Formats: sequence, C-alpha cells, structure tokens
Amino acid sequence: YLHYETTIILFVRNFNCNILPMIDTEDIVSKAIAYFKQGYNCSQSVTMAFSERYGFSEALMARISASFGGGIGRMRETCGAACGMFMLAGIALLYNFKFDTKKKMHNDLWISSIFHIRI
Repeated sequence: YLHYETTIILFVRNFNCNILPMIDTEDIVSKAIAYFKQGYNCSQSVTMAFSERYGFSEALMARISASFGGGIGRMRETCGAACGMFMLAGIALLYNFKFDTKKKMHNDLWISSIFHIRI
C-alpha cells in the first residue's frame, strides 16, 4: 500500500495547496487513505475524500471514478489518483466552456501547472 498511499498524499496535498487552501489537508488525506484501505481504488479514494466539499455523495463519486483505478482500468497508464484529481479540478474550476477557447486554454495551463509534482 505504501506506493499508493504516497501517491494519494502527494496529489491531495498539491491539490489542496493550490485550490482549496482553507480546508484541512490532513483530514482529506486521512479520508482518502481510509477509503483506499477499505478496498476502493486510488481514484475513488481521492474523489470520495472530497465528496462532502463539493456536495456529491460518496456513492456517486465512487461510481464516477471507478474506471480510473489502477492506471485506468488496471492498464497501469495514467495514475488513478491523478485522474481523480483532474476530475476534481474540473469541478473546482466551474467552467462550462463549450466554445470558449480562452477558458479551455486557461484550464489546460492551470491543470498542467498544479499537477507538476517533483518527487
């Protein structure tokens, strides 16, 4: 579990520092780790830890993020914890930018900058 827990901790702390500085990071990390230890995948664990903050049920967040665990469907590709954070960032940005290229570009730049983690 150590590798997964470390990944979850890094993403949650980075997300909180950049997006939600007013909430207790360690509480969110504890929730995410607890969900993971209960058997949820890393993507589910991360999104479920933030469910209350965004007003979604844990069950809904678990269903939405279920396919992203194990590097997207256990293919070991993009990290499931990262996918969960990307989904949460989309919620946090509150953008509905169907035709707004400027907002799309802002979203892409913002995501790439906050999720550039050096280990």
